[in-house]
Amino acid sequence: MAKNVMDQLVSGGTVHRGMLGVTVQGINSDIAGSLGLSEVKGALVSAVSEDSPAEKAGVRRGDVITSIDGQAVKDSNSLRNSVSRLKPGSTVGLTLWRGGQEKQVSVRLAEMPRTAKDDSSAPAERGTPGALGLALQKGDSGLEVTGVDPSGPAADAGIRVGDVLEEINGTPVRSSSDVHAALGKSKGKPALVLVRRGDQTLYVAVPERAA
Repeated sequence: MAKNVMDQLVSGGTVHRGMLGVTVQGINSDIAGSLGLSEVKGALVSAVSEDSPAEKAGVRRGDVITSIDGQAVKDSNSLRNSVSRLKPGSTVGLTLWRGGQEKQVSVRLAEMPRTAKDDSSAPAERGTPGALGLALQKGDSGLEVTGVDPSGPAADAGIRVGDVLEEINGTPVRSSSDVHAALGKSKGKPALVLVRRGDQTLYVAVPERAA
């Protein structure tokens, strides 16, 4: 990447970097298991910018980008580096992992803006917020975390008071019954939870606490 930057500076005095228009995060073994990936690899899309190249190409939140132009994407950093080496306006092929299947899309990159930055004492009933070690209340866009059991699985996964749970296992959650239904999709795997924290969203994998 350093040579590419130097070449651009020499030829034009400025650096132009490609942009997909996604926010991505790394994947750990729990998240990989929740998504049905056979190995820990790729970059998990936690947000897609409106009207971005990625959105226009059909990339969705929850997709895992596993390769770009046939080159494996090891993690979120390798994706950022690969995209930043490409020129705006170039078209790249992405391999996505979605719903247990691979999908191919083509994306025409935009230019990265210069100011943008490159990411109770009783046992809990399974399938309830308590099974995750959380106390929740309804919010505008999901369920706000009002309490976290420090010995519970949600605390281990990094969920904090003030976070908002928007989805569990791909299902929007707005009530305890939504949580119960969504956790039923885990089938013994950690629950994949979409969390909004401030103005960012991220995925965390949370195993249910045994009853």
